[in-house]
Amino acid sequence: MYQPTPQTTTPTTTTTTTSSQSQPLPTPIPTPPPRPSSHQSGPIAHHWNDLPPSLLPKPYSASASRSTSPLPQPPPPLLSSSDPETLLEPLIEKLFSAQSTIPDAQRRQLKEKVLKAAPGMSVGQRGEVVGILLRWDGGGGGKKEAREAVVGFMVRERGVAGWAMCIRRGFEGLV
Repeated sequence: MYQPTPQTTTPTTTTTTTSSQSQPLPTPIPTPPPRPSSHQSGPIAHHWNDLPPSLLPKPYSASASRSTSPLPQPPPPLLSSSDPETLLEPLIEKLFSAQSTIPDAQRRQLKEKVLKAAPGMSVGQRGEVVGILLRWDGGGGGKKEAREAVVGFMVRERGVAGWAMCIRRGFEGLV
């Protein structure tokens, strides 16, 4: 059986000198310089790569879009006294029942998605969609023009991409 041998310790004593000349005085720790504030701490007036307002072209302001390409303007409405609410469903039916390269099951899904979104459309959105569909149906524009009109509509309006892309896809698949 192993037994450790006890070790003896001798107390050590230290002597300190009370003379003020032999000990250096403690130096105070300097305070660090203030940290720069984050660019995200307040309202963002300028982004890191934006031109100063004095160098922007005259039609733009600080609150204007940062993009240099203007958004497409909505086409003038083609509706006279017709109610867009009553015209939307038959025109959507006509679009998705036209001869197309899209499989039938996918066409049904696209059509249902648009018709389910119809109650949530604003009057202006509904009117513009009906206007695009009427121009296409009346021969005022081909499928390419109608598709471009839908894309312009999606760029201008918020929250419509989920169902408007179905209309765009319907125009793209037309034969």
